[in-house]
Amino acid sequence: MSNSSNTSLLRLQQLQRTMATSTPTTEWLAIVPDHPGALAKRLEVRPTHFANLSAVTSTGRLKFGGAILNDKPADPADPKTFDFAGSTIIYLADSKQEVIDFLKKDIYYESGVWDVDNAQIYALKTAIREPL
Repeated sequence: MSNSSNTSLLRLQQLQRTMATSTPTTEWLAIVPDHPGALAKRLEVRPTHFANLSAVTSTGRLKFGGAILNDKPADPADPKTFDFAGSTIIYLADSKQEVIDFLKKDIYYESGVWDVDNAQIYALKTAIREPL
C-alpha cells in the first residue's frame, strides 16, 4: 500500500472510532399513527407526555415533534377539538430500531395511544430547514 492509502485508511479508522462514541448524525422521520379510539387516552396522558419531553430534549436527539391532525381544529387552543391522527418526530439515531426503541419508551405507546407497529420510519436528509 502507498503512503497516501495508509493515511486514508488510518483516517477512516479514526472516523469510525469517533462515530461509534459520538452522537448519532442520522435524522429519522417517524410518522406514528394513533390506535383507533385512542383520543380519550391521548388526552388523559398528554400532560405526562409533555412533562417527559424535557428529559428527551436535553439529550439533543429529539429535533422535532408534534401531533398530526386529520383536519384544521375548530379551536387551536383546545386539544379536545383536535381530530388526532397520530404524531410525527425527527430523532437522531444510529438505526431504525433505535427509533422504535425510543418510541416504545413514550407514555403514548405505553398507554396504548401510539400504534408503533404501523409507524412509518425513514432516514431523513433535509434539503431546506427554516428556523421557527
